[in-house]
Amino acid sequence: SPRISVILGTSGDDLMHHQSLKAGADGFLAKPFENLSCFQSTILQLLPV
Repeated sequence: SPRISVILGTSGDDLMHHQSLKAGADGFLAKPFENLSCFQSTILQLLPV
């Protein structure tokens, strides 16, 4: 079956970001989000073409 992309969004620091990606997350969004365009850009980068 196809792999599902995972993006984590949580309040955290650089260590949480690194640990999330190391554990297999495809992306990480630190909350609070800086702006909507950062959120949208992260999502769009992981969508299949």
